[in-house]
Amino acid sequence: MKQVYLFRHGIALDLGQGGITRDFDRPLSSRGEEKTRAVAEGLLATGVKPDLVGSSALVRARETAEIVRDVLLPNQPVTLCDFMAPGGASAALFKWLQTRSEKSILLVGHMPDLSTFTALCQPPETREWVVFKKAGCACIVFENQIGAGYGSLAWYRSPSELRTRADGAADAPSA
Repeated sequence: MKQVYLFRHGIALDLGQGGITRDFDRPLSSRGEEKTRAVAEGLLATGVKPDLVGSSALVRARETAEIVRDVLLPNQPVTLCDFMAPGGASAALFKWLQTRSEKSILLVGHMPDLSTFTALCQPPETREWVVFKKAGCACIVFENQIGAGYGSLAWYRSPSELRTRADGAADAPSA
């Protein structure tokens, strides 16, 4: 079994803000950094512990992946994945997943590609489309084979739901 967590990048600066002239270079805003960290803490509170964190090379996705990695998988590098860039090919993502030995992988990317990939993972007769909010996360499970139609959507969590889980974990009494 392989779990693939698909995570949309956090809130980023708009083109023109801070002198940003290329979409590729848009960093997370300070609010985006804060909310992404809270979402990552919510994932930790729900027991998400990936073996690898991968990301699109775009600045906002890379920064998101680094925050998530710092919370869930400290001291590990973020793997840059060309196929997670906007317009990336789902076939390349499936092929890459087939070569990986890790049982749990978290990948940071962009809309609408994350929604398309989530749908393609599922069998056509049970396909659900997910619209990822910024810093939203879905879990796809592949039981035996990795490829289009062989996965199932285990869950999608909105950023607000995950931040609430992080807050609940912080409020919980310690053992």
